[in-house]
Amino acid sequence: MKSESVLFARLETEWSLLISADPAGGGPNLVFKPRDLCHISRLALVAEVEDVRLRWRALRLLISSHAEFETRITALWSVRDLIGHLASWAKETRDEVEVLAEGGRFSYVIPFVGTAGPAAWNQVEVLRRREWTVEAVMDELEYETKRLRELATVLPDEILWKDVELPRTVGDPPRVWRARLGDAILGMCRHAHWHLGQINAWRDGEGRNSGLV
Repeated sequence: MKSESVLFARLETEWSLLISADPAGGGPNLVFKPRDLCHISRLALVAEVEDVRLRWRALRLLISSHAEFETRITALWSVRDLIGHLASWAKETRDEVEVLAEGGRFSYVIPFVGTAGPAAWNQVEVLRRREWTVEAVMDELEYETKRLRELATVLPDEILWKDVELPRTVGDPPRVWRARLGDAILGMCRHAHWHLGQINAWRDGEGRNSGLV
């Protein structure tokens, strides 16, 4: 049985490598190759964000009971927690894109530590959203996804594809995480697809029966 820590470690490690890897160097053996980031068009990026939004909307309609939202589907997190996790990263990505598009800077950094990734940051954000209503958490994910779609649509090419320093570090010793703003949005989409797939697998019974989540 795969534990939550193993699954999240794989996700966060792949995500950090995805953005930071040198496309010319081949990169890690990921389902989504780093080289794909270099050739995505604005239209494809907008479609990726819209796909996340539509998949989330469909899932939101299917999960109707409070009990289902509160059901724990990983060692630590419930369906509600996973949605809160997605909302927190959608908001963080949106904040980063808006601030960096204006040439701003950040007073904080999110460390991706070893194979655990940004585990401490993730847990703080999930716990904070446990104090919200379920509707508020769902609405946040809906809003932030829509806003990211708008940014991917309207930002000028010289801003959207500009290489910037994100308020994140990766590795030991820590190094600054550099990426284009469009790539940061795309990374958020791939991250969302992975977790939405977890929830769908649980709803379909795969997680209950196989321990995949």
